[in-house]
Parts: sequence; C-alpha cells; structure tokens
Amino acid sequence: CALCRPPPSTAGPVLRAAVSRWDHCTAREPWAGPQPFPGHVPTPRAAAMTSVAPGVPKPPLASAAALLGDLECRDKLSKFLQYSARALSWYYATRAAASPQDSPAAASLTLASARFRSLYATSRIARKVFRLGKSVNSIHKLSSLVAKPPSALAALDAAREGCLLMYWLFDNFLYAANAKLAPLDERNAAARAGPWYFLSTLAALAATLLRLSALSSERKALLERDDLGASERAEAEAALDERSRALLLLLFKCLCDVGVGSSLAGVELQRRAGAGKANDGVVGTCGAVSAAIAVHTRWGAL
Repeated sequence: CALCRPPPSTAGPVLRAAVSRWDHCTAREPWAGPQPFPGHVPTPRAAAMTSVAPGVPKPPLASAAALLGDLECRDKLSKFLQYSARALSWYYATRAAASPQDSPAAASLTLASARFRSLYATSRIARKVFRLGKSVNSIHKLSSLVAKPPSALAALDAAREGCLLMYWLFDNFLYAANAKLAPLDERNAAARAGPWYFLSTLAALAATLLRLSALSSERKALLERDDLGASERAEAEAALDERSRALLLLLFKCLCDVGVGSSLAGVELQRRAGAGKANDGVVGTCGAVSAAIAVHTRWGAL
C-alpha cells in the first residue's frame, strides 16, 4: 500500500524495514499501524488519514457525551432546569394574576405556573442526590489549599471551600429529613445550610475581584516592559485578554450566585430589609444564568 511501499531509490536497511511493514498487507502478522521509517515520505492522502490537525474541535456528539458523563456538569444542567422552572412559574403566575378572573386564559396560565412549580420542586429534590457526599471534595480541596503559601487569595479560596463543606453537610441532612430517613426538622436544616452557601458566594466574589486586580497589575507591568518583541508582546497581551474574559464571566456568575444565596432560608436579605419575599423571577433568572455559565465553562474544558 501507499503507506509501506518504499521509494524506488531506497535499498538495504530501508528495504528490509519496508518488507517488515509489507507483512500487514498479506496478514502474516498483526500490524500496529503505519510507522515512519527512513526514507518514507507519506502521500498527502495517507498523512490526512493518519494525523489529526491541531485545534480541530471534537464532534458535537462526542462533546455532548463528555459533558453528560461529567457529574458536575449534570448537576449544573439540573440546576439550570430547576431555576428556569422557578422563573417560568413566576412568569405564568404573574400573567395569570393580570388576566381577567375566571377566564380561560387565566386558568391556562395558572395551570402552566403550577406545572413549572412542580418541576422546580422535583428538580430541587433530585439535585440533592448529586450532592450526597460532596463534602469529601471540599475536604480534599481544603487540604491542597492549606499546603499553599499563605496569601489573601489562598485564604479566600479556603474560606469558600470551608463554607461549602458545611453547606454540603447540612444539605445532606436536609435530604435525609425530606426523605424521612432521619428524624430531623427540614426547616431547621434548610435554615442552617443557607447561610453557609451565602458566605461561600461572598468569598468566591471577593476572590474573583482579587484575581482581577492581580491581572490588572500584570497588564500594567507588561506595558512597562521594553525588552519584548512585537510578537512576544502580542502573544502576552492575547493571553491576558483571554484570562480577563474568563474572569469577567466568572465575576458575573459570582454575582448571580450571591443573588441566589441571599434568598435562601436562614438568609433572606430582602425580607430582613423589610421588602418582603424575594422575587422568584429574579432568583430563578440568576440561578439559571449561573448554571449556564458553569456548563459553558466546563464545555470548553472537556
């Protein structure tokens, strides 16, 4: 074949190497695939068949399979479904309240709101199964953060993981109480879990702002350097721009998480401020946007 046939000008060791590779064509021994040998110049067609161009993205089906096979991604997809259903339930309930009473439109909108409310409640309970034992992940991350040199950023990351560790524990208790597996008060467990999640979102927000500040200092230092060539400077600026976009997206996610955390039981900042219950439309939108950003970020990493 074209992959193993030697050029006419080769002889000696090259010919013996070609003969050993010729065996795969006659099935005299297993072939391990086309291997380069001295003097072999593959044809363009053979090179296209045996190499993968760098930077070529995965097929959509392969990317989707990798995404759905990742436990964290499946949890974020469930979160997107949960908070989207909460926002849609509020939307249809608001439209039903604005429609004439006892009208077919009001009845249809009320039914749609109830269905999305049921979907929200079901997906909320289902997500807690994904988080069973998730505190072990936080313990592992904390152990690696403690080994790092002391810094403000390491302290914020450790505080975030410590708060999440407590949140996962109380969230597991909440699931056990909801499933009637333990004689626990569901409302009390929810009121204890909520503040820990809210504190973790504040720590994550502060850490992201600190990273953005450090990135700004790096950019300023790059501008002051005069020992870089044009290509090196362009490459460094492109890398900084990419990190900046990722951090700004993370900052938006953190703000959405703070909005969700402020509405949880045990926190309820809006009620404490005398403004009543948190708006389900706003909270649902924040949760859905946060989940979508997390899935988008994970998709790019797979």
